[in-house]
Amino acid sequence: MEYVALLRGINVGGKNKVVMSELRELIARAGFGHVRSYINSGNLLFEADTPVEDVAQMVEDILERNYDFPIRLAILTGEDYLAELADLPDWWHGDVARRDALFYTRGLDRDHVRERIEAMELGDEAVHFGEHAVFWGKFDDKEFLKTAYHKRLLREDFYRQVTIRSGSTVEEDRSHAVAGLRLTAPNRDFGPRARPCGPDAAQNPYACVSSRENEETPWPHTAGAPAPSVRRAPR
Repeated sequence: MEYVALLRGINVGGKNKVVMSELRELIARAGFGHVRSYINSGNLLFEADTPVEDVAQMVEDILERNYDFPIRLAILTGEDYLAELADLPDWWHGDVARRDALFYTRGLDRDHVRERIEAMELGDEAVHFGEHAVFWGKFDDKEFLKTAYHKRLLREDFYRQVTIRSGSTVEEDRSHAVAGLRLTAPNRDFGPRARPCGPDAAQNPYACVSSRENEETPWPHTAGAPAPSVRRAPR
C-alpha cells in the first residue's frame, strides 16, 4: 500500500533541521519500501503492508527517537490522498493566485478547526473542507493582505497543528503518489476529477465553501436546503 507522510515545521529558517536523505534511510531501515521524498519541507512517500494507524505510530516513533524536537505528522494512504484531491471544487483548478492545503496532523480536533474557520469573515478567497485537509484559495494577490488567511490564520490555536502545502506541492505529491500506485495497479485510471460546489456552479463557481456534506447545496441559500457552512461574496 502506498503512503503519503507530511511532516510539519522542519527545515524552516535553519531550525528543526531534518536531512531528507537521512530520513529516507531511517524509514527504509524500518522495513518500508520504495521510500522517496519531494523537496525539503517534509514530503515523504513509501510503501507498507500495514494498516495506517500502525504505520503512523511507527513513523512517529522513528521521528521521536532520532530528532530532539517534536515533529507533528499527517499521514494518508495514497488512495485517500488521491480521493481527497478528486473531491476538490472547480475553483481549485481555476484562476487562483494562491492555493494552500492545511493538512490535519494526528490528534488534531478537526471539528474545532472547521468551527474556527467558519467563524471567519472571508475576503476574496474560498475554502473547501476535505476529509484530511482544508483547501484554501486566494484569488487576487492585490487583495491577499485583506484575506482571513493572512489576517487570522497565524493567530488561531490550531495553526501549529496543521501542516501547510502550496498548491504546486500538493499536485507534485499527487504525481509521486500516482507513480507509486501504478506500480501495483498499472491498469487503473488515476486521472484528476473535480466537482463543482453546487448546481449553480456554472454561473458562480466561487460562491460557496464546499464540503462533502453540502456539495449539492445551491448558493445563495434556498428555502428547505441547508445553508453552506461558509460563503464568499460573488465575484
